Amino acid sequence: RVRAYVESRGLKVETIEEFGLGFSPLQWTGLTERLASVGVSPELMLASGLVRRSPRGELFDLFRGRLTFPVRVESKKIAGFGG
Repeated sequence: RVRAYVESRGLKVETIEEFGLGFSPLQWTGLTERLASVGVSPELMLASGLVRRSPRGELFDLFRGRLTFPVRVESKKIAGFGG
């Protein structure tokens, strides 16, 4: 559904792939659970800026249900994300 949306906006598959556009599912802990499953520590998740801690102390994904865009610096390294 997301791919159909971006294609309806005139973006071709090649452009989507070239710029690394992605989609974050509408889940509170999808990314958090995936990162934990490959051994990423909660501290590193929080430092990434993609995960936050709730007032109750639980981790949750910052981007949910969004089209995401990597923000790159001159060296082509990802410096952040927009959504």
